[in-house]
Amino acid sequence: MALKTTPSLEKLKLDKIDKKILFYLLQDLRHSRKKLSSELKVSPQKLAYRINKLMEELIQPALLINYPLLNIPSYVILLENLSEEDIKKIENAEETYFFM
Repeated sequence: MALKTTPSLEKLKLDKIDKKILFYLLQDLRHSRKKLSSELKVSPQKLAYRINKLMEELIQPALLINYPLLNIPSYVILLENLSEEDIKKIENAEETYFFM
């Protein structure tokens, strides 16, 4: 599946059904599609189409790790005016697991 990003300046148009789908899925991601389609009064095929459309336009998968829960100490350090050499050192350091 290819990811499609929506430009930040372009507003995403969500109608009432899209908003309700997001609301129900945010409450319980395991909500069955059959039950959800009956609650929204739409066909299962239309619901599947809407969910796929939302996934393409809105939802992008991301991996989130709770480092403190894993007992991994983590710090946010803000640096400015680094040379290219310093950036390479930080990126390649064994202790660095995320650098942006």
